[in-house]
Amino acid sequence: MDRDLRLEGGSKAMGIKEQWHRIDPATQRWLTDHPGSVILPRTLSTIINNEIGESGESDQHGELVLSTEDQQFIQALASKGGNGPSAAPPPLQ
Repeated sequence: MDRDLRLEGGSKAMGIKEQWHRIDPATQRWLTDHPGSVILPRTLSTIINNEIGESGESDQHGELVLSTEDQQFIQALASKGGNGPSAAPPPLQ
């Protein structure tokens, strides 16, 4: 059950960890700036669905509940101070 985003009823949705490379760096930054998030707001859920080209299942409010695995993945990235392997490189100075 921790492999994918899951809803309270047990419905399966996309997994953030598996789809990380498809998520825009600005969205990745939001996730790593909010590593304690368990439920993604409707607006962010819609953005992620559009970015990865899939329609993840959401609850009655349009929100996605992060799996424990995805929470830990995001928290690990946040503690390293980065967006992960697919993050855009820093601007040249």
